[in-house]
Amino acid sequence: MRRIILTSLVLVGCASPSPTGEPTVYPSVRDHLTRATDLIVTPATSGGALTARRWSRNGWVGGEVALTVDNGFVVADADATGQLEISSMKLMLAPIDISPDAVGVPARLEHLQLDLEKVPAGAPTKWTDGDNAATASTMLSLQLSWAVTIDGTTSALGPQHLPPIPVDITVAGDRSTVDLTLTLDLPGTVWGWADLIDIRDLRLVVDTASL
Repeated sequence: MRRIILTSLVLVGCASPSPTGEPTVYPSVRDHLTRATDLIVTPATSGGALTARRWSRNGWVGGEVALTVDNGFVVADADATGQLEISSMKLMLAPIDISPDAVGVPARLEHLQLDLEKVPAGAPTKWTDGDNAATASTMLSLQLSWAVTIDGTTSALGPQHLPPIPVDITVAGDRSTVDLTLTLDLPGTVWGWADLIDIRDLRLVVDTASL
């Protein structure tokens, strides 16, 4: 149910105000996160890149492709010892145009969505600034849903269960807001086909803020 509600909020781009019209004030960001906290992606400061390439007679050819995050959400909390946990995540990425140099024909990856497959254990976390800032590292298991368009025909591709991705977490905020940044870095192959097409070296920064 939480995912349905959050997805609706993301799609309409707004959230209902509190009954008093004022945000709830907490003693600290850490205290705020003792409750599961809904965080909406900030597209303007989120994004990344990957490398798309194909095998040719002259070896691998291709290049870097930019990633744009259209919208999404993260649900995070901190346990009694302060360890951060990401309990839910959904990211919708903008379509990616792939040049003919990368895959041999003009192509476009569409309907790109990353979902958290498995809730990781709480991440050892270092709190500073009076429990208003924190850093942590964890591994996330994500599923990629997507489709490809070639010559005007769009075909759904099978869901990809990505290898566990190292993620750095940074938390900041004040007594009423939480800002959380995820930095994902997955070197090596993300997806390949017949040793002819290789999508690799995923790097992504996701900025989020509480509702």
